[in-house]
Amino acid sequence: MITAGIVTITPDMAEKMIANTDIRNRKVSKKHVDKIAKAIKAGEWVVNGQSIVQDAVGNVLDGNHRLHACVQAGMPIVTIVVRGIEDYVMAQATMDDGVKKRSLQDFLEMRNEELTIHLATALTWLHKLQNYIDGKINMSCSWVSTNGNDNNPSKQQALMLLEANPGIRRYVAFAHTMFLGDNTLTYSMLAPGMLAAVWYITAQKQTNEETANVFWSNISDNSSFLTKPPAAQKVRAKLIKAYNSTDKLTPTLKLAHIIAAWNEYISNGDIVQERFIVGKNAKSAIPKPL
Repeated sequence: MITAGIVTITPDMAEKMIANTDIRNRKVSKKHVDKIAKAIKAGEWVVNGQSIVQDAVGNVLDGNHRLHACVQAGMPIVTIVVRGIEDYVMAQATMDDGVKKRSLQDFLEMRNEELTIHLATALTWLHKLQNYIDGKINMSCSWVSTNGNDNNPSKQQALMLLEANPGIRRYVAFAHTMFLGDNTLTYSMLAPGMLAAVWYITAQKQTNEETANVFWSNISDNSSFLTKPPAAQKVRAKLIKAYNSTDKLTPTLKLAHIIAAWNEYISNGDIVQERFIVGKNAKSAIPKPL
């Protein structure tokens, strides 16, 4: 008979459930366990309807990573446990079928947010930049587009970040509007979400946010080139040139260039834009915005 109920699983219980499982589960991903354990420690674990599934004799069919994370975190979790599945082979074969993992953009859409693709990108970069500025993570130009994802925020972290920084929405709208009126600079050259995150951070650092607004609007605005600040002219030209060449810029290199341009602008030219070495072995640190 199949039964289900909400259970508080302690680390000892989780360890026994794992040890008493006499069937093969998929290989445990340490990275995935680390991610769940980190969420448990941060108080982000919630009962969301997903369950730990066991067969009639107690073998764990689904939830192995969550149990390992419970043990690793050393903290109990409250979850639904389903027991009594008869045909474990067919049950495991059909688990996760039809499941589409919800992205951060999906969650933002469910909350009726606007410009969700750009807002999700902005929150991701805001999370990384805040941690980088605080010295919690390292960011270098050696990152390529597929690396550094371990520093992405969880969905819960991103939503808490949005609650703590509601003004980021306005800068996402600013960046989106600027790109709409620009026939030269495209999303492929610079993601509006990345621009919004840096724009927001630099505006918070200024007594008058208009200082930041003038500079960043001139990077993405297709108004007269001659009226732009020299630092904005240079970085805009770099982004366009890189896009039209075979030597593309990775997202982190784009980030490095636009922050360096801002630092040159806000220091009145005392800090000249750096020349960042392109390539996977490059060690140049991304500058921190002034």
